[in-house]
Amino acid sequence: MAANMHIENEDFDREYGLEDLLPRQRTAEWLDALGGRWTAGVLQRDGAPYCGTVRRSDEWMPEALRVLGATEACFHTHSGPAAETVIHPLRHELETIGYLVLQAIQPADQDATIRLGAFVARAVEGMMQLTYRTRMTSGLHGRVVEDSFARLTEKTRQLQSSEEKYRHLAQRLEMEVQRQTEEIEAAQLVMFQQEKLASIGRLSAGVAHEINNPIGFVISNLNSLHGICEDLLQLLERHDRLAALVACDGGAEEETGRGDMVRLAALVREIAALREDLDIDYLKADLQALIDESLEGAQRVRTIVRQLTDFAHPSIETAESADIHHCLDTTLSILAGEVGPEVTVRKAYQPVPAVLCHLRALNQVFFHLLRNALQAVGRRGTITLSTRLTDDSCVEVDVADDGPGIPPEQLPRIFDPFFTTRDVGQGAGLGLHLAYNIMQQHGGVIHAANRPEGGCRFRVHIPVHRGA
Repeated sequence: MAANMHIENEDFDREYGLEDLLPRQRTAEWLDALGGRWTAGVLQRDGAPYCGTVRRSDEWMPEALRVLGATEACFHTHSGPAAETVIHPLRHELETIGYLVLQAIQPADQDATIRLGAFVARAVEGMMQLTYRTRMTSGLHGRVVEDSFARLTEKTRQLQSSEEKYRHLAQRLEMEVQRQTEEIEAAQLVMFQQEKLASIGRLSAGVAHEINNPIGFVISNLNSLHGICEDLLQLLERHDRLAALVACDGGAEEETGRGDMVRLAALVREIAALREDLDIDYLKADLQALIDESLEGAQRVRTIVRQLTDFAHPSIETAESADIHHCLDTTLSILAGEVGPEVTVRKAYQPVPAVLCHLRALNQVFFHLLRNALQAVGRRGTITLSTRLTDDSCVEVDVADDGPGIPPEQLPRIFDPFFTTRDVGQGAGLGLHLAYNIMQQHGGVIHAANRPEGGCRFRVHIPVHRGA
């Protein structure tokens, strides 16, 4: 309404009469349509006729005006054998501006006449209200149309200015949204990288622990072998001296020969004493054991490195056939450092065909599921790995644990990014989200459920032939 404040209020403030609100000829035609049993008319506020066939009667009009003026109720009178008369006030904006008079020209029921009069009065008032609204609407429309061109031009200029201002504001908001979106994406990328680094750190710690054990006793055995080699070198040096004396004894004189024999005998006794001190028989058995243990440790390191190579398979762009059981065993070996001393891993493998997949991505899925199960059971519990071939040519892999399970209200959210039930600093909540995305890329599904006997079960369906 700010643009139309110049419109005058005379149309709203003026008082309206019957001439303004009730078309005389149309109302008379409408009232004549009541039929031959009643006549009707409209009187002005002072009792003067306005339209219709009813005339003012000095017999009942003064009393009617007095009653209606005091109570504003319907007035009814009986002025003859066939003259049932009902008078209803016609109101506009809570003021009486006229009266509707209904007379029965034939014998009629009093209640019927009263009800008909009330109906006709409401109809007339409705016509008055409709006329009033039409006048108000047409008046406002006319005044708006008559508004000056200068005002319309000013409004247009103001609208254009507002539009330009909002356009600039929308551009700034769009730029701000884009900036914040980039910041959020950058933060998400950092979180993904941190989760990857954290996973690599945990993986490295587990692998280092597995490698450190065999390397530790290999180094210890090498230190023992170093001491044994020093002792054997001493013994070998004396044997070399003995061999030299024996070689020179044949061409010497008798006196010289007797002296060499003395040295030879002394050297033999020294060798015998050294052999006794070194316990040669024990050294020979220990030497063989040390070599066997060192070879076994080196073989264990070699196996771990090969399993780590299989786990981090370099093929990314091409799909290949993979043995699900080998993938599970390899991943379990990589996580061996996180298996608690009282954790039991049971395998219930059934014969399944090889699947077409990205091997490293599939290993990542099993890695996150197994690590999640290991974290659930802690230092004591049971993890069950089972596989089977379903009727729809999918390999089904179950990773079940007997841990505390997942609260039911959190089950629908466990695959959401950054959702975690771990304490702060113990995970970013991306492992299961990454596993879910990898399975979608492979055309498979993954879902979780609490087991009736306790714990949680993650079930993976991998298509055999579809691949990634």
